Amino acid sequence: MSVKVTVIPEHTNAKFLIRQDDGSYLVDKDAIIWQCAKEAGICYSEEGWGVLQDEDPAKTARRIETLLGPDDGSGKSNEHSSPFENISLGLHIVAPKILMMVLNNEKQYTTSERSLRYTKPILDNFVSPLEFKLYEEWVRTFEVLIKERYPGEPYMSGFRITKLAQENARYLTSVFTRTEMIHTVPWIQLNRIAAYMEDFIAAVAADNGDSNDFFVRIAGCLAEFVAGLRRLNILDERAMSNRKERKLSLFGDYIVDEYFGDVYSTNYLGSFATLAQTHRSRPISYDIILLPEQEFYIPQIIRPDPKLVNRWLYHMGIVARDYPQGMKVNINERGTIEAFLLKCKERLCTAAQPETMLQTAETFQKFPNLGEFKGSRCLQFGYKCIQPCGFADGINCTRII
Repeated sequence: MSVKVTVIPEHTNAKFLIRQDDGSYLVDKDAIIWQCAKEAGICYSEEGWGVLQDEDPAKTARRIETLLGPDDGSGKSNEHSSPFENISLGLHIVAPKILMMVLNNEKQYTTSERSLRYTKPILDNFVSPLEFKLYEEWVRTFEVLIKERYPGEPYMSGFRITKLAQENARYLTSVFTRTEMIHTVPWIQLNRIAAYMEDFIAAVAADNGDSNDFFVRIAGCLAEFVAGLRRLNILDERAMSNRKERKLSLFGDYIVDEYFGDVYSTNYLGSFATLAQTHRSRPISYDIILLPEQEFYIPQIIRPDPKLVNRWLYHMGIVARDYPQGMKVNINERGTIEAFLLKCKERLCTAAQPETMLQTAETFQKFPNLGEFKGSRCLQFGYKCIQPCGFADGINCTRII
């Protein structure tokens, strides 16, 4: 099994959990539905919450039918589900990286995820011995290159050199490498996402084997995740109603046109790794489309050396069938100018990945109304950094690592 899901009791009120003999927890979804249905009454109750807490159970039951539909399945939900967002569940998820990206693209969550920028991959987490060997080989190569390129640079401490080397070497690891995260989501949102996942799984199955292998493998991950939610008693068929035919937001249908004004729309090629960082800017919408032929990101620091570039692309080709994080996809990005400026204050920074920083800078320069591009956030906006890096190449957005 590549996907494991458990409930974190510290994130959820005990009244909505059922403790098992082995110390694990199931979710009491009926208690969640009942509580949220009471709270929904506050929208039109003159008496207020004090009275609603002790209202006639028959009245609460009727409200559940109005909002979610009857429990026997004889009617349909009117999908007025926002009252059921008031109660969230904390989950510990161990799963392939791509599943985490699917979840993190759905906006409504709080998450903490293990990062391969700061930690090494583990062999038993679906990292092949070959991937692990290539990863360690390139970590050593990047460490040497960084020391040669920035001798005596105060910013390049031993820790940062290791982190930056790992950050670049992880491009060789698969998006199906297993990682883990703590993910807190409203109960109803988990039900919606499970419904979108089931539709995705059904669409892949309906292709009778014609679907891209990438989507077939994702469908397998999603099926395991949905099964995990069912085992935890989280899912309710009424809450999974999807008459609006919404779908997983990560996967796009077409490449968007470019437009830059008070709102903007742009598309570019980027790696899975940069997408994983950028789509955490939740006010902005991101989706992806696979390229007809595989292309790979080449780290800036090796580009001047043709031998290193050839070695890099050769190694990428070896692991290509497992969809490395350095594989490029079409990325659609859409939002408001205010949301983009917030993104700039996060990603025009030495702390961001170079690929992310440079793409943000390129997008900035396409706006006709943002003025001259000056560099990082501390130059561009007068941003007051509480931990100034003092790294000139980072501040000027000219770094290659």
